[in-house]
Amino acid sequence: ASETFERREQRLASASAAAVDEEKALADKDVAITNQTKEWAGAQDSDEEDGPPIERHASETFERREQRLASASAAAAVDEAKALADRDVAITNQAKEWAGAEDSDEEDGPPIERHASETFER
Repeated sequence: ASETFERREQRLASASAAAVDEEKALADKDVAITNQTKEWAGAQDSDEEDGPPIERHASETFERREQRLASASAAAAVDEAKALADRDVAITNQAKEWAGAEDSDEEDGPPIERHASETFER
């Protein structure tokens, strides 16, 4: 048991030493920043037509999605501008129930619904 413990401790010690070595970071370094008057000559525009078809498709799909989101956002802003404010409305009392309404407690319904209604009323 003691050999196993010592091997385990050695593995843990070597693993923690490796982790410490990986965590060693370089200190902050001052770098000079220079302005460039033109784009890098090797850079290609991602929207060029000679790229792979899958990339063109992804770019076109992204652009269409952005247009949909922008138009939906604009439509929502217009709808909010047209929204009605709170309004006072007149409430009238009705003397009888609506003729088209069905009573949920009718006896000719399925047995499971009658059971649920009877249970609820208890």
